[in-house]
Order: sequence, then C-alpha cells, then structure tokens
Amino acid sequence: MHSLYHVGFHISGQYYNLLLRSNLSIAIIAAIAIIPYIGGTSAKATAGWQSIGEDKVYVGHDLWAKDSTSKTIYSGGGNVRVCGYGDNSGATTKVYVQETDEAGNAPENVISFENNFYNQCKSFSVDKYVDGSNKKAELQFHFARTDIFQSAKWVNFTFYD
Repeated sequence: MHSLYHVGFHISGQYYNLLLRSNLSIAIIAAIAIIPYIGGTSAKATAGWQSIGEDKVYVGHDLWAKDSTSKTIYSGGGNVRVCGYGDNSGATTKVYVQETDEAGNAPENVISFENNFYNQCKSFSVDKYVDGSNKKAELQFHFARTDIFQSAKWVNFTFYD
C-alpha cells in the first residue's frame, strides 16, 4: 500500500495542491522548485523590469571586435539589467560597458564584470551616466570570453531598465 502525501504551493499568486504517492515524487517537485535559484539570477527573473532593447552579439575572444559590441542601449537611469540567453553552460564572459555620448565626446567607462550568461542576468547602476538633451545613458556593451579555450558563439542579450 502506498502512502499519499499532500503538497501545496504558490506560484505567481495561484495556489496549487498535489497528491503524491512517494518520497521520490516529493524530492522531484522540490528539485524543480529550486532550480531557478541555483547559480545566480535567472534570466526569467525580470519582473518589474522593462525591456529597453535586444541584440545578438558574437561572444568571441576580442572584446573590441565590431560583432562583439552591442548596439547602443538607452537607459533612463537607475539600474540596468543585461540577460544572456543560449550561451554555453560554464562559459565565462567578460563584459565591458561604456557610456557613449554625441560624436566628439570620449566614451566613459561604466563597469566591467565577468558573468556566466547561460540564461543568467547581471544588474548595475547607471544613474551618474544619465545626461544630455535626451536625459538618457547611452550604453554599449562589449563581450568576450575570459578563456581562449572556451568556444565562441552568437548569444542573444536582452537589456532592461
């Protein structure tokens, strides 16, 4: 005779009930529930953020290559979030962000960091870079592998404000 286990949980404000027949079923449900929280911020965790652009960028070994640089992303300030989709699991990417104003002004270095963009996100503040007549921070992202032995590939990035 099998024991029945009652499990209740909330997802996005909705309550769900499950009747499970074994401890293995409970372990599987628990594992599925924690997967989005393992290894950093999930790329799906964008609640409260508004998309301000998308770009497909070649993440190779040259940080300054044309294909390794995003199009200009315009932020109104606060925090910006960059999320990568479809990168190699375990690949580490160096990201160098610059604020670029009108022609003739030198780019300003905003931040540099390393991240695994295998469906992961990274957020940072751009408040002090909001300027000009459009009251926006004009951002360009440069991407490259941190290890020459990691394979290069095209990766989709979404930017949020």
